[in-house]
Order: sequence, then structure tokens, then C-alpha cells
Amino acid sequence: MTSSSTPSPRHHPSCPRPVSVSCSHSGDGNTNTHSQRLAAVRRVLWGFDTKSKQAKGRDGFPSVISLAEGGSLRRPHPGVLLNIQESLFSPQEYQPGTYSFDLPWPGLAQELQRFFRDQCGIDWVQPDNICIGAGSSHILDGLFSALLKPGDLVLTAAPFYHAFADFTVKWEASLEVVPTSVENGLKLTGEDLDRWFLRNPEKASRAKLLLLTNPSTIGSVHTRDELLGLAAAVKRRSLPVFVDEVFRDCVFGATEMVSLASLPGMEELVVTAHSGSKTRGCADLRIGWACGPERLIREIIHFTEHSVTLVPILTQRAAAEALKTPQRYLDLDRQECQHRCELVQSLVAQVNHLSRQALGRDAIRIPVVPQAGHSIMLDFSPLCGEGGIVSETIRSDLDLTRFFGALARPGQGGQDRCGVLLAPCHSNGLNGFFLRAAFAELGHEGNAVNTESEVFAAFEALIRAHSSLESIPAERISAAARLVGLSAPASAHDQEHRTRMAFVQGRALLGEAFARIAHGVISLGLPTSSAPHAASGEQPAAS
Repeated sequence: MTSSSTPSPRHHPSCPRPVSVSCSHSGDGNTNTHSQRLAAVRRVLWGFDTKSKQAKGRDGFPSVISLAEGGSLRRPHPGVLLNIQESLFSPQEYQPGTYSFDLPWPGLAQELQRFFRDQCGIDWVQPDNICIGAGSSHILDGLFSALLKPGDLVLTAAPFYHAFADFTVKWEASLEVVPTSVENGLKLTGEDLDRWFLRNPEKASRAKLLLLTNPSTIGSVHTRDELLGLAAAVKRRSLPVFVDEVFRDCVFGATEMVSLASLPGMEELVVTAHSGSKTRGCADLRIGWACGPERLIREIIHFTEHSVTLVPILTQRAAAEALKTPQRYLDLDRQECQHRCELVQSLVAQVNHLSRQALGRDAIRIPVVPQAGHSIMLDFSPLCGEGGIVSETIRSDLDLTRFFGALARPGQGGQDRCGVLLAPCHSNGLNGFFLRAAFAELGHEGNAVNTESEVFAAFEALIRAHSSLESIPAERISAAARLVGLSAPASAHDQEHRTRMAFVQGRALLGEAFARIAHGVISLGLPTSSAPHAASGEQPAAS
């Protein structure tokens, strides 16, 4: 497998033509359809213990392996953790008993301006164009409060970020899915938007906002030309756009990442959001940031200040440090995500090989080959769709999710679970048998591999900050650490080596997950007495 380029989805061996993707639509009389779909998905996923040690497959492969988690590949850069620890013990820097209404904190504001200008190419950004919130979704909620009134329409393309559904219902608006093409990676283009307005003249005046994710939830990345076409379409209608770029740091190979807001004429229309959740390892700190037109940013800040009052300075300081994460650290994660994406494609090919041997047909297609991100969308319609082997048994992606999640080894009476939890695209606006396999957060393999270095760094910082001595030789700090039983930190080279070895364990977990999927696929298509055991026979292998 090569890493220099990503094959077109129509040419991928697991995706023979033709491929059809059907999207859900919310009618005027049923504004909460998408929200109901999200609730249905949550009920299915919450039926499995997705947050337990067993569910993430740590310590071997017990219980359910979850490929439905939305977190990061590993912990944040050690500098982020050290910043939090230093702040806690520095009254001059952080006072937990005092309210702070700096939104954002000046140190974070400086890093955000640099981020949007230098990394996103949005050169018009000034301090008044920046806001923060408790995650990028909180910022989106604020934008909805500024722009929407009951009965308005919010436009997007499927598969969309599932949180779009509930926020639209909250503000009594309707989420409208604009049809796109699978041949173009299900990316929304200017032509798609023009076509929707042409076919829906009665709705045009109610369309108040466009929601875009770039890279998308399934890893598609808009080209510069596609964004120029989209920019022209929204400019003709003065249609505001919210762009979620949370995966911009995880674009594979030489794929160009362009921000819509960096293009001419977009400074008054586009709000660009990012967060610490996906590529910076700070999901539980709950902080996101955005830039956009001052008039909209002012409204968003008004909303955020009256919903959570403030984002704690401790969190803001950590976010500022996360924005300084060395490029090498980000690149290592990005390369591992690309490796896992390519590995999943190989594992799907192996599942299909076994399926052809046992059932006479492929079981899985990959409609869109990701160019970025943490997940890949799998289409099980050859197995379960119209004309499929089990079309009467499995009627939806929700049924398929339950089936794979509840797999048990034959002869164990359902007690020995060997399930795999996948995320149904039901809540992302797609109809059919589409499941997403998230390959980043597989038990956070990197969580514990370098803990002693993190602890030693905190120990050293604490001593240097609060000792009465002007200077302390490094060997004295090492001696003090040994007295209290702390291990000396590994070298940077050794730390990276440990991380890479932990990544190998994550890939092995992916291999085990698809071995289980192969077992499930074949057991669906064969009579019960003929179904193979999960742990026997030919299985897909991780590389």
C-alpha cells in the first residue's frame, strides 16, 4: 500500500460500480426526523458498554471491540499536561477561586490568531474575529442562536456530523440534506447547491445557513476548485456557512487542505471552527475555537457567555499549549491514521475474499476512500440490501449494528462475546446499510507508554518553580526523583519507539475486529449449522 496518494473511490477494488447512496430528508411537517434517527442510534450503541475497559478491547480481546469511538489516537502532547500541572501550583497564573471573563484568555487569543492565519491561511483574522466555547458544537449552537428562527432551514450534505440534528431541533428549524454524488466523495459542491435552490424555489427564502465539514465525517477533502465553486454559490445568495475543520491536521499524504474562509469574498460569510478534541488529544477538556465575521462572532460570544458563563482559564491555557504541539507529533499521528485506513481497506478485501469463498459474493463495499480523518465508511448492502442474502433478516443499519455487537462464539450460549461495535450512519443522514469503522481511539494505546516521563517532567517543574534555590542541577533532581521511587524519563527517541510499538497493538486489534466481522458475515449468509467458529479457519490478518 502506498501513502503518496489516495485512489479514487470509483476505482477502489472493494467498490465496483455502480454505487448508490440514499440520503434521508426532513419534511416541513417533521422537523425532528434527523433528531429521532440520532436518538435511535444512541439507544443501539448505549446497549453496549462502549466506555468500559473490555469494550475497547484492551488487555487482549475480551468482550466487544468498539470501532464506534470518537476520540483521539493518543494523549495530548506532554507539554499540554505539564502546562495544566504547572498552572495548578502557580497562583500567579491560575486562581481557581476567581471568576475570569477573558474570552478568550490573551495567551490563547494570540495562539488562535496565529493558527488561523498560518495554518488555515485566513489572513483577515483579527482578535475581534475569534471566539471560543465548550467545544466546536457549543460555538455552532451560538451561531444557530444568532441566525435562526422557527421554521428556518439549515442546509447540509450527508453524511453530516450527527450533532447537527439536535441543535436544529432545539432552535425549531429543519435540517435539509442537499443531494451529492458518491463519485465525488459525497462532497457538497457549488453545482449541488445551485441544483437544490433551482428545484426548491419555495424553500429558498427559508434557507439561512449552510453546514459543511471539511474534511468530512468520512474523510473526503474538498479541492481548491470545489471550494471556489461553493464560494461562488453561497456568495450569490449571501448564505452564511459554518465549516467544521476538526480533522484538518489529519489529512493524508500530499492532499491539499484549503479553508473556505481563506478564499476571496468569504470573510463576511464563513465561520470556521476547530477544536482540541480529535487531533490534539483534548476531547475531555471541552474547548473549541472559531473565527468568522465580527458581527457573527459577537453574537456567538454573547450566547456562550450566557450558556456556560466562561471557559475555565485552566482549560484555555491547556488549549494554547495544544496549539503549540510540535508538527512531528501531529505527523506521527496522521501517518498512523493513514496506515490504519489503508489497513482497513486491506482487511475488507480479505473479508470479501472469505465471503466469496463461502457465499459466492462480496459482503462489503467502500463507497468513499478517506483522504483524512479517523474513520472509514463500510457499505454492507451486497450482503443485506435488496437482493442480498439476508435482506429479510437484517432490515437496517441499526439491525446490522446490533448483530455485529452481539456476536458470540458458537456453543457458548451467548456468554462468550466476540462482538464488534460499528457506528451506524443512520444518524449521519444516510439510508441503507452503511456503518463507520472508527480506527483512532482503540483503547488509547499510547495512554500509558510514556507515563513515567510525564510524571518526571511534572516533578521537575514543581521543584524548579517552588524551590528556594536559584538553580538546581539536573542530577540533583534525578537523585530526588529516585528517592521517591520515580523512574528517570526515557529519551525522546525511546518514547517515540514505545508509541510506535503501541500503535502496532492497535493495528492488531483492528485485525481481530475484522476477523470477527468476517465470522459474522459468513454466519449471516450460511445456515446456523454451517457457520464457522469465530476463532477458527482462515481469518483476515493485520499487517
